[in-house]
Amino acid sequence: NNSIYITWKEYIENISIGKTNDNRHYTQEDIRVNLMWGSQVLQRIAQQVRTAENQIVMAEKLATMAYLENSHVYSQHHVDEAWRTLMLAQHHDSWIVPYNRLNKHHTWAEEIEHWTAKTCMLSTDIINKALASFESSISGIPKEGFIRVYNTQGVGRTEITSITLPQEYANKAFSIWNARKKEV
Repeated sequence: NNSIYITWKEYIENISIGKTNDNRHYTQEDIRVNLMWGSQVLQRIAQQVRTAENQIVMAEKLATMAYLENSHVYSQHHVDEAWRTLMLAQHHDSWIVPYNRLNKHHTWAEEIEHWTAKTCMLSTDIINKALASFESSISGIPKEGFIRVYNTQGVGRTEITSITLPQEYANKAFSIWNARKKEV
């Protein structure tokens, strides 16, 4: 065919006459393009992928903390499978043709939902096992009397953390300890 593929900027600068008879200030930012299947599916895909990305990174960080703190060994197979399904959800066709059939049962969008759910499920399992390893490493402190806060952000944080305690703890004394096991 005789089609010429160019960007909007190239069209405005090189093909259009570059002026109009009105006084409207028109830039390429005024052009609102959209995909034919709509932005809703892309927004849903992006949310699912971002949730899975955050989960697997948090799982790896908590598993590493558990290993360093108490020699917990996590399942490398689970980590690898969680990353594999996340990478499938990030495939080019996932975003470009989400309603096209991937196989006889599902579209790309439906498969992304399955892949990201699997990444989240495996990540949750890794997190739960890492957290359980911390519980078993606490000696001499009743389980119901101990709260540990984890920071998986990789930067120092100063926000306030809150937790709702059962009524039976209303008149109990509490102390707060930092990561170096010093009372603050």
